[in-house]
Amino acid sequence: MFSCIGMKDETLSDLKSVVNLRNDIIHTALSERSYDEQYKTYTDCRNLIAEYLLRLLGFKGSFNLFNESGIGKKIIE
Repeated sequence: MFSCIGMKDETLSDLKSVVNLRNDIIHTALSERSYDEQYKTYTDCRNLIAEYLLRLLGFKGSFNLFNESGIGKKIIE
């Protein structure tokens, strides 16, 4: 799904954290992760979704990443 639109494997390393949090919530109804860990996973997930949708729409250029500092850009070529 991700590779067919050009997302590289290093981008997808964040996906494991998202899947693990999802599994925690589905199988135990809650997560024992700290707020900071959950927030980091949320930002990773949001950035993956943004990049996926932009690539799907054929976007080329830079976009702002979501994070606590608000600083960060990624370039889609």
